[in-house]
Amino acid sequence: MNKLSLKVFMAVNTFAIRLSRGRIGSRLGTQTILLLHTVGRKSGKHFVTPIAYFLHGRLLFPDRL
Repeated sequence: MNKLSLKVFMAVNTFAIRLSRGRIGSRLGTQTILLLHTVGRKSGKHFVTPIAYFLHGRLLFPDRL
């Protein structure tokens, strides 16, 4: 998958997660997706980054997509 198609897929998936309040798009196969909200230090711009993670007991481990 090239960078452009991955970026488009993640944007559509993020939109689906937000629109459905997590009911659609928050699971991709065995991975669970969370939306990490951050604010740029200098720009103050808001960013949303989808991150795959898995739980081990009470610990949360991020995974690379």
